Amino acid sequence: MELNPNDAATHYNLGIIYSEYLDNKSKAIAHFKRYLAIEPNDKDADKAKRYILTWEKWQDEKMPLQ
Repeated sequence: MELNPNDAATHYNLGIIYSEYLDNKSKAIAHFKRYLAIEPNDKDADKAKRYILTWEKWQDEKMPLQ
């Protein structure tokens, strides 16, 4: 990322690493969102979108409305 912070593949792969191996949902979501901002029509965009929607919905359900 230091050489090219706008490399979509790097952000996608970091999203995978944070989601599947490091169990850090917030960082995974951040990288998937950056990936989608750069390459919204990439072949893996649907997987990234599903991950974001799933965990953001889960987070919303986990926090009760005040």
